[in-house]
Amino acid sequence: MNKSINNKRYNTETSQLCGSAVSGQPGDADYSKEDLYRKRSGEFFLYIEGTSVKPDIKPLTRVAAIDWVEKHLGKEAMEDLFTVDDSDDKETKGFRLSRAMIEQIRIRAEQTKVSQSDIVELALRQFFE
Repeated sequence: MNKSINNKRYNTETSQLCGSAVSGQPGDADYSKEDLYRKRSGEFFLYIEGTSVKPDIKPLTRVAAIDWVEKHLGKEAMEDLFTVDDSDDKETKGFRLSRAMIEQIRIRAEQTKVSQSDIVELALRQFFE
């Protein structure tokens, strides 16, 4: 499927399939399937189809993609899809954040088994996209 949403192109033929979640059996009234794709730009989207659902594409934020992978694909897929490569040049920089934000980052890192630095970097990448 190829669809333009908010002037961005989403194409299941040219994007990487990362995983699928199926509910029910094909032909059943409650059957649905979600396929998670990653574009070359790193953006994620779902291709959704089902018995009572018209095939569609739903763009996901990086945080929503992390939630989806955690729920449907598990820890190993989380590491494969969201671990930031530390081999590139990195620089340490100090920023002041509210205690509440620091706690949210800590909790999210614990839940997703991703470092706090990676959580901040992923959020900033999403912000600048």
